[in-house]
Amino acid sequence: MDYELAGSHQVRFLRNCSCGSTLSVACGDRRNHSPAGMKRRRLFGNLMELLTETGMPEDQARHRLKVVLRSSDDPRPPAESSSKNFPP
Repeated sequence: MDYELAGSHQVRFLRNCSCGSTLSVACGDRRNHSPAGMKRRRLFGNLMELLTETGMPEDQARHRLKVVLRSSDDPRPPAESSSKNFPP
């Protein structure tokens, strides 16, 4: 559940305890809501769309984009390093 409280974005997580109680934790949203942050998210979405349109699985596309944007050495996740469809 996502809601806004006094101008700040909050995220609330709900879990059911084994005793039957509902536990709730409210966390601040770390997302950058500035125009620059929104522009970066829009660009990321556009790049995700391009990669998934070529047939790359969405989770793999998201991982590779994050790695490239963080300038890591190896863009392949350990479980998919032997991917047949998308070599490094």
